[in-house]
Amino acid sequence: AGAGKSTLLAAARTAWERDGYRVVGAALAGRAAASLEQSSGIASRTLASWAYRFAQDPASLGPKDVLVVDEAGMSGTRQLAKLVDHVSRTGAKMVLVGDPEQLQPIEAGTPFKELVRRIRPAMLTEIRRQREDWQREASQHLARQRISEAVRLYEERGCVTVAASRASAVAALVEDYLADMERHGPDASRIVLAHRRKDVHLINQTIRAARQAGGALGVERLFQSDHGPRAFAAGDRIL
Repeated sequence: AGAGKSTLLAAARTAWERDGYRVVGAALAGRAAASLEQSSGIASRTLASWAYRFAQDPASLGPKDVLVVDEAGMSGTRQLAKLVDHVSRTGAKMVLVGDPEQLQPIEAGTPFKELVRRIRPAMLTEIRRQREDWQREASQHLARQRISEAVRLYEERGCVTVAASRASAVAALVEDYLADMERHGPDASRIVLAHRRKDVHLINQTIRAARQAGGALGVERLFQSDHGPRAFAAGDRIL
């Protein structure tokens, strides 16, 4: 993560297209397919969508096509095998891109990890997303499952805060969130994460109540959600 896969794919797409190839993309999740398309300019769809398209039109890929599969480490054995089989029969080129140490497949098997083990892959090892050397080092630790070392680097620089209780942790999170919103505006990037859904709901509602008290939200309307009735208002931020 952060090594520049998307930037590399944009350059690869340019090179392939210059040689007369059509470049298309695939990913397990719709969000990942959209991200691939946005970051690299490769028109992309989900693996399920490609499987449906192959069933309807077996000639949808040909010898002058390159299929880029992003987040390939999340594909199960059966799913990837079907894709490889179709691409092989059409004579197209398939490029698998991902990190074998990131999210693993929901379905059975870890084919991408096994391919990386058996076949020498091209690898990006320099972290580019972070600018500070210690942050790059922490990202390397995270990629290799050395979590305590990564946390230690952040803790040494005052980036980790320990709370005495759940209530004080929630209060501190809300205070920091609102202070950051005041300092950088409502559209700046910020996120609060919690392990349990009820904690997520509590923090969201506490932040929302503070924003409502400050006049940042409009008139509320109730909507029926999967978790019961929820109030929404103009100015709410919804993910």
